[in-house]
Amino acid sequence: GGSGAAAAAAEEEAALAAAARGLFGDQAALHALYTLARTRHFGPEVKRRILSGNFVLSSEAYHDYYELADWARRRLRREFARAFGPRGAGGGNAGCDALLAPTAP
Repeated sequence: GGSGAAAAAAEEEAALAAAARGLFGDQAALHALYTLARTRHFGPEVKRRILSGNFVLSSEAYHDYYELADWARRRLRREFARAFGPRGAGGGNAGCDALLAPTAP
């Protein structure tokens, strides 16, 4: 769930597609090879991620999922840089000299 999951699903699908292209090249039967690889060699979780990524990048869902997730991710990066970066980073002046956190629950 959440906007981060939408962006991650889209990125995972793109990475898996690129990996498949690297394995099989630009052969004439590329579609058949993709289908074979995805059917026989990808487990249920990988198949779910591919389908999720394809859905998020579809024209019907692109704005509702990917664009909003990308906007949220950029905003979170800016806020993180402002809060934890050197003084003045990200347009802020709060800065952070140290971050304390528990090492065990």
